[in-house]
Amino acid sequence: MPVTGPIVSFLYDLGFDYESTFVAEGQEFIRGRVKVLVYTVNEITSFQSIATSNAMGFGFDGQ
Repeated sequence: MPVTGPIVSFLYDLGFDYESTFVAEGQEFIRGRVKVLVYTVNEITSFQSIATSNAMGFGFDGQ
């Protein structure tokens, strides 16, 4: 589902135009106060309900 909300309205008010939707998939590693993110950025070409499709195979709890 496309992103909506106050930040999107704010960007439109600043004159930005919508171009495409992206999603980041990856892992997060934490050691003390250091956080490392390893991910890929993918363009969304079609939307599906998360209830019917879970590409990563994980539930919301990471299992």
